[in-house]
Amino acid sequence: AFNKTKVVNPKDTTGYMYAGVAAMQGGLYEEAADNYYTLLNELDYKAMDIYTSLLWIERNHNEDLDKALELVGEAREKYPDNLDLMKEEINLLITLEKTDEAREKLEHAIQSEPDNPSLYYSLAYLYDEVGESDKAVETYKKAIELNPEYFEANFNLAVIFFNKGVEILKEANNMDLETYQKKGKAVVAEADKFFERALPYLEKSHEIQPEDLTVMETLETAYEELKMEEQAQEMSQKIEQMGGIQSN
Repeated sequence: AFNKTKVVNPKDTTGYMYAGVAAMQGGLYEEAADNYYTLLNELDYKAMDIYTSLLWIERNHNEDLDKALELVGEAREKYPDNLDLMKEEINLLITLEKTDEAREKLEHAIQSEPDNPSLYYSLAYLYDEVGESDKAVETYKKAIELNPEYFEANFNLAVIFFNKGVEILKEANNMDLETYQKKGKAVVAEADKFFERALPYLEKSHEIQPEDLTVMETLETAYEELKMEEQAQEMSQKIEQMGGIQSN
């Protein structure tokens, strides 16, 4: 029925859009892609939803990562500040073993726009994804310096420190009793240093997005590990009020 509307009015974007959506829902991915590419290339209708759907088709159904990379590059020209597109481009470049290209693109962009926090965030995200956590930390800090209210940069930086603390705690938890009595306290103290480093960025993340349950639950755990019982209890109550999972 939607295809008929395209015959009646071939320049109307609505018919193509809903025909594409219906085809996607029916698993007719080639037909969906035909409609979406018509919208992009012939009718100049470059909506974010169209790019998102086509990216899914090319990446997951067609398994054409090069085409997906081409699409995400086009989408980023239209939506340069969209964080999901930034991450998608970086992940595709990493998957295609083009990490150096991703790094060079971001560094060149930063030279052109040295006060753009989104570019530093993207570079930090790249460092984080490839395991260069020290560089990720410094670059996230730069993004936060430029925009202290940058939620994603604050939270991702907190997560780096938090996960390091958790990793060290696992070492203590895996010790036998005798080893723990000798070394356990020192290991826990080392873990606490990372929870302490995570704490201000977690608290800032909570300040920016006070209803984000993931932030709240992570923050509660950090308070508990640091023996900040009053703050942990307060956060636990907030989580419970929002319908989250209350920690024991």
